[in-house]
Amino acid sequence: LWLDLVLQAPAEVRSWLGFHTGAPLANTPADAHFALIATPAEMMALDGFSQGTQDYPDRSTTLILQVSDLVSG
Repeated sequence: LWLDLVLQAPAEVRSWLGFHTGAPLANTPADAHFALIATPAEMMALDGFSQGTQDYPDRSTTLILQVSDLVSG
């Protein structure tokens, strides 16, 4: 699990996620199976995350983005 800078800052977020999911925190975005992004407008380039391969697309990072709403984007 990789957290963007906004989510990395509060220790409570890391503690809560660690306790409830048991997911280890990745040191780099490329090492993460999942990434939580609270500020998509400030997100790094997608090529910084694992892309998977043609044979193993399931090895790519799944991004979960926080958005203000689902209508206006």
